[in-house]
Amino acid sequence: MENAKTLHAIIETNKNKLKSIKFTFIESYPENGSLRTYDVMAVFTYN
Repeated sequence: MENAKTLHAIIETNKNKLKSIKFTFIESYPENGSLRTYDVMAVFTYN
């Protein structure tokens, strides 16, 4: 959740300069296999 807040802060700070943001969700399976989680990569493009 902290990462989401940080990401939102970055977007808010730079939204006038941002041309596009691409999010990539990557499934990752922990060693114990009990829970599926998603890693999120955000790619920022500035104009």
